[in-house]
Amino acid sequence: MHPRQISKFEKRNATFSVNVYMLELVDKALRAVPCHLTKAKKGRHINLLLIQPEDFYSDIRQEVPEDSDDHQGPIPYHYVWIKDLSRLLSKQNSTRNGKTYYCERCLHGFLSRQKLDAHEVDCSQVNERRQHNF
Repeated sequence: MHPRQISKFEKRNATFSVNVYMLELVDKALRAVPCHLTKAKKGRHINLLLIQPEDFYSDIRQEVPEDSDDHQGPIPYHYVWIKDLSRLLSKQNSTRNGKTYYCERCLHGFLSRQKLDAHEVDCSQVNERRQHNF
């Protein structure tokens, strides 16, 4: 399923909501960034990580025109379930040991659940469309 089709999946499945994150090469390190963010968190919420081949993240990757002989077709990818967003993001955002609570929209970390809950109310309105295009 292409990330653009996830909104259709959410409309057809009233109890599911899905966020998709992808890896992006930033300063020679891979970082998770939002790719698709749900409009409303529902009873069964799932966070997924979109994985692409290792050579896709190369420093020297260049755009290849579609009519080029080197073009191999669409870039393959698959999804993996993010069981704990904090564990995925903690290495890229902090050297602190211990639980950090992350906002699923802006990926900002908080030291307590209460601070995250207060932040999420405003963040959902301010960062409604903050997504990475795929």
